[in-house]
Amino acid sequence: MSHSSTGTSGMFLGMITGLLVTRVFIRLLKSDRLKITIANNGSVPPAVIDSFNALIPVCITLLIFSLISFAAKYWLGKGINALIALTIQTPLKNITTDLTGFLFIYTVGSLFFAIGIHQSVINASILRPGLLASMQENMLAYANGDDIPDIINYAFQWCDNS
Repeated sequence: MSHSSTGTSGMFLGMITGLLVTRVFIRLLKSDRLKITIANNGSVPPAVIDSFNALIPVCITLLIFSLISFAAKYWLGKGINALIALTIQTPLKNITTDLTGFLFIYTVGSLFFAIGIHQSVINASILRPGLLASMQENMLAYANGDDIPDIINYAFQWCDNS
């Protein structure tokens, strides 16, 4: 398994996939057309009937997401993980690792603090994924003997000279 599958982009893909798979599965599970009819004269417990009724929705959900993954790899030449990293994570990382974007997000967080919303809720949810990704890139560059690409990373957020 490649490092990109277990890194920050892999975690981001896991969260998105988990949300989507759950929604599709629940919608399919509620469909009466996909229920298996079992001749029940009272000898089959309801839990067994429910587990058999979930078989078809599970298979359809698995098939849908497998086809989406295969189609992305076949027609676009990249896996879903790389596509999400390219379209969502990279622009967000570029904003959060830029000094202007970093300061803007902290300023907005401070303004929200003035109206009663704690700034760590704002800052952490927006900044942390990009800063962790840049820290991971720095560690990989250091391990390969290359120059460190990102000054602003997760460790930068906690620098204090006091």
